[in-house]
Amino acid sequence: MNSPRWRMVAAAAILALACAACGQSSAPTWPSPPTPTPGPTATPTPTPSPTPTVPPTATAGPMAPPTPTATPAPAPTATPTPTATPTPTATPTPTLTPTPTPPSGLREARLTIGDATFVVEIADTREARNRGLGGRDALDADRGMWFVFEQPQWATFWMRGVRFPLDIVWVTDELVVSGVASNVPPPAPGTPNSELTIYNSNVQVRYVLEINAGLAAFHGIVPGSEIAVEDL
Repeated sequence: MNSPRWRMVAAAAILALACAACGQSSAPTWPSPPTPTPGPTATPTPTPSPTPTVPPTATAGPMAPPTPTATPAPAPTATPTPTATPTPTATPTPTLTPTPTPPSGLREARLTIGDATFVVEIADTREARNRGLGGRDALDADRGMWFVFEQPQWATFWMRGVRFPLDIVWVTDELVVSGVASNVPPPAPGTPNSELTIYNSNVQVRYVLEINAGLAAFHGIVPGSEIAVEDL
């Protein structure tokens, strides 16, 4: 409001009012005040807003392959130490022992009576029958002597020279036990032949079996038992 233009307008108005009051028909002409040229309205300079800094857009280049995630290596399983297998001891090949020739040098056979089996020496000559088991100190449990006569007869036995007790088994021509003289004792040393006990068969027999004392009862060898003979 205090600009020069407004002051000039106000002064002209005051002068006009004064002339009208004086009744003057004509008022001196006053030069109209020059119309002030409006000055340029100051355009307020807007305060520039700060331009936000935009990060530069990354130029898309070739995409780097993603770094592979390291797969944890599995912990190695401990391999158990194998137990050392002991080296087997080589089993020596048994040497086949030939069947020893009996002291008498007689042939042998295998006799089966029930559940019992005996390897026997065959005394089928007069000389072998007379010698029998005399002069021996023992007989293996599975061995015996098998006396064979030419024909059935009444058999008479004694224990001359025998040093251990025996069972004497009487056997018929049909290979059937007819009787048993059990636990026949050896004679006392120095007993003369005339005093030796005589053992006779109860029937005529073709065969006689001598085995260790007590085996006949142990194996159930009784009258009526059948015998199988197999030559060796």
